[in-house]
Amino acid sequence: MKRIISCFIAMAMIAALSVPAFAGQENADNLETVILKVRGKIDVPQSYDEFISNMRTDEYGVTHWSMQWSQKNEEESWNTSYISVEVTSDGFIESYNKYGGDERYSEYVKIPAVQKDKADELVKSFISKVCPEIENELEWEEPNINSGIYSYSFSRKVNGIPMPSNRASFSLNGTTGEITSYYASWNTNLDFPSPENKIPLEEAQKIFKENMPLDLEYNIDKDGRVYLQYTRSREKGSMYINAITGEVEKPEYYYGIYQNGIRYAEDAAMKSAMGAALRPEEQKQVDNIAGLITAQEAEKKLRLVKELDFDEKYKLTSSNLYQSTDLRSNETKYYINLYFTHMDNTEDLSEEKINLKIAAGEGDGYASATLNAKTGELISFSSNIWGIPRPMSKAEDTADEKQTKAKREQAKKTADAFVSKMQPEKVNKVKFMDDGSSDNFTFNYARMENGAYFIYDSINVSVNKENMKISQYNCNWTDVNEIPPTDGAIGLDKAHEILFGSEALALEYIINEKDKKAVLAYRLSDDNPWLIDAKTGMLLDWSGKQYVKEKAPEYSDIAGHFCEEAVKQLAIVGVFLKGDRFEPDIEILQKDYVILLSKLGRYYYYESDNIDDIYSRFIKEGIMDKAEKNPDGTVSREDAVKYLLRYLGFKKFAEIPGIFNCDFSDADEIAPELAGYAAIAKGLGIVKGSEGKFMPKEALTKAEAAVLIYNCLKADF
Repeated sequence: MKRIISCFIAMAMIAALSVPAFAGQENADNLETVILKVRGKIDVPQSYDEFISNMRTDEYGVTHWSMQWSQKNEEESWNTSYISVEVTSDGFIESYNKYGGDERYSEYVKIPAVQKDKADELVKSFISKVCPEIENELEWEEPNINSGIYSYSFSRKVNGIPMPSNRASFSLNGTTGEITSYYASWNTNLDFPSPENKIPLEEAQKIFKENMPLDLEYNIDKDGRVYLQYTRSREKGSMYINAITGEVEKPEYYYGIYQNGIRYAEDAAMKSAMGAALRPEEQKQVDNIAGLITAQEAEKKLRLVKELDFDEKYKLTSSNLYQSTDLRSNETKYYINLYFTHMDNTEDLSEEKINLKIAAGEGDGYASATLNAKTGELISFSSNIWGIPRPMSKAEDTADEKQTKAKREQAKKTADAFVSKMQPEKVNKVKFMDDGSSDNFTFNYARMENGAYFIYDSINVSVNKENMKISQYNCNWTDVNEIPPTDGAIGLDKAHEILFGSEALALEYIINEKDKKAVLAYRLSDDNPWLIDAKTGMLLDWSGKQYVKEKAPEYSDIAGHFCEEAVKQLAIVGVFLKGDRFEPDIEILQKDYVILLSKLGRYYYYESDNIDDIYSRFIKEGIMDKAEKNPDGTVSREDAVKYLLRYLGFKKFAEIPGIFNCDFSDADEIAPELAGYAAIAKGLGIVKGSEGKFMPKEALTKAEAAVLIYNCLKADF
């Protein structure tokens, strides 16, 4: 049965901007050019002989092509291999995915066959070839390794300054060495303020203390302990210091890419230099797109239909071009969808102002239409005006603003009275959090104890501005037995000294959504700690414990030891014991062996530093019996294999009596109920024995434990 193939080609356009006149032939030419550019960077096997493409043009006129080459699996029709790419019309490859149809996922940690140094080289080579535009602004970070896959995630640095909102990620198959995915969230065509003109850090610290100082708050850890900490300001913590002007500004956040624009010359000479030609399946897509009407032409046709409830106040905001292949006739048709926003009283507004209003969702209605993209036939239409006030003249708007402000003041009194009535014992323990808004009718009252915020306890009230009735109410209040006094707190000056010493206040580039510009800012970075214990001055993590930057250890005592490779490879995938020394030749304690097993990936809810929680989970999951718990005891070789294979889910199979042939020469010394574990471990290559012996009762050393786990993670099962 033939499948319905739908290819969505989105062209998003702001109405007041000049709508790009992408004629069908221009699209076809651009697609041909982009295909050749992509195949000049990425190897697409000839066997991938099915090809589809999608196109979208964003609101800034940048065209993005999504392309996919695929290969059917004749034996498994549902399992299709493919290569997909998203690329701008100027050749910047934004994403890449390759699926071969035979990938397997493991719920356990696996040791990659490709060494990390080689993986690093392969990723760097891919970047240089496929996306060189980002190469010089990547901040190299060590990969995570899971299920034998290297996952790289790099942040962007411009002029040596982080830009956290821009990142690029890569996945590398640790068995084959192939890059299987790449994605870049990357703003291009931006002007970045030079750091040469920035205010000094010391001045920024002074501005921070004066305008957005830390707040003192109570928090509660998972054991119910109430403690005091200094944290970012509740009311101004999201603000930043403009590093050029020194002004404290409220961010207008933007999530995602708003513009890509690395331009390349596109001419016949370039195509000739590529020395490539389109394949039949690619040429078919190019031919199909040629001759379609543009969004601009479709809009003109629509406006000629005078009977429609549709006037010039509807502004075209986006369009969507797609193709659909009929299941029965196998006929392919192209359709274009148009989407409009109704904007009233725009005569005195500039095009930029109209664009901003549309982008902010300030329209008061919408319309949509579908036309045949080949013939221009109108297929469907709808319009609607929402029941919201139209924009007013400046004089009317000023009067309305005064009226809204008066209503909000009245609503605030209503909310205050309601809180007093509903919570007479709590009303004197809250602080109204004024967001500075004149038209927000939701009021937030934060809980205060001894002059400090109490976690995020609060009372929230929403008031209907038309009838002054309560439309929403919520009281979030934590009951605690004892709240410690604030006596003994280190004070704001000391807290700020510690904060600035941690380098938490740092330079970053951010994007201001309002004007779509890069801003050089001082702000509290998420990469450094800024929670401070109010009594000790210790930097804290989110759980209230001392902040420690987790990293794999570099042991000083394993060089040249037979376990060196195993210990290093395990550390790379996150399986390690804390400390500077590994002490490979001492007998491993049961609690340390249990910690190593807990890092193998099957049960992700372990707390790596809470041995009691790990033991509780091991006992619950049947990995060990309660009577076997002996944290400071040693682990015999037969128990080590038992715990490891039980963790991997072999328990029921390993304990079937009478089916295993355990051929260690000292098999008679193995506990009968554990013979199956020993046989499985040998069969999988996890243990090899010494001179044919398993030595089941001997205590395992740390070195032997590392090799045992390493062999297990390398085994393919």
